[in-house]
Amino acid sequence: MKRGQTLRILGLAAFRLHWSADEWHTVNDLESSATKIGVFYADLAIAQEPDGSRNPIHFTFWWNDSGTWADKDYDVGVV
Repeated sequence: MKRGQTLRILGLAAFRLHWSADEWHTVNDLESSATKIGVFYADLAIAQEPDGSRNPIHFTFWWNDSGTWADKDYDVGVV
């Protein structure tokens, strides 16, 4: 993924995206949005870092309906 683009994360149920762009030193939460076809999404704008760093985006899901975390973390490389 290139900096300056938008990363769209999809799910089949409502979720809160729990994510970090600095190796989990700081975290952010973003609620998903629903579509008319039952798919949920969250869009992350991948910012340009002033120092040119290329840390990956780490994220996991909080499933709103069940009140549970996903069983794993996911990573997206940034160039």
